[in-house]
Amino acid sequence: MKTFKSLLRTILVVFNVLQANALLAASEEHSDVSQLASAIARPVFEQRVFTVVNVYRAANLLPALTWSPVAAQLARNHSINMANGVVPFGHQDVEERFLILRSAIPSLTRFGENVAYNQGSPTPVATAINSWVTSPPHYANILGDYNMTGVGVASNAQGEVFFTQIFIKAGSQSILPFKENLQALSKDGSKEAVSNSPPSGWEVEENDNLDMLDTCVDD
Repeated sequence: MKTFKSLLRTILVVFNVLQANALLAASEEHSDVSQLASAIARPVFEQRVFTVVNVYRAANLLPALTWSPVAAQLARNHSINMANGVVPFGHQDVEERFLILRSAIPSLTRFGENVAYNQGSPTPVATAINSWVTSPPHYANILGDYNMTGVGVASNAQGEVFFTQIFIKAGSQSILPFKENLQALSKDGSKEAVSNSPPSGWEVEENDNLDMLDTCVDD
């Protein structure tokens, strides 16, 4: 009986993952990368990432992530900075992003970040998510012990599309004022307004077109 239940669960997960893949492909059937030039259209791409990531979590019988406006703004800023060449592709200034989140959401206990970019793909969101779900460390973040997330997408004149997804675990969505810290980071990466210390033990995997980070915060 136990073996049958295990087999049934495996079949259900596989079926749900296949459904997630189908949704991912269908969601971008008519995608146009040029839409990213519009600040109005950009949230559509971010919402697609958010939706499909939650489909993958549901396919693995995990609870959905809720949207965090703070994490989304930080993710968007990082993608814009990478697209504009202000920072290289990767996790530069991740400590500052963590500190701002910790300052805004004091109950934060876990932080993760997936980054990806692609160029010339007719389906940039699908390409980014496929790169994450086929990479065990990135997929581990998607299926990780988190309850909130934020996504930021940006592109440049070269047709490169950059994705940042921040994952967090916190006891409450209620936040403290963070606008001053966010503005400081946007201008010069200042950490003066933040008193929390960044965690140690960042786990980072670097590839040509994707990058991830995951850490637990021990209080």
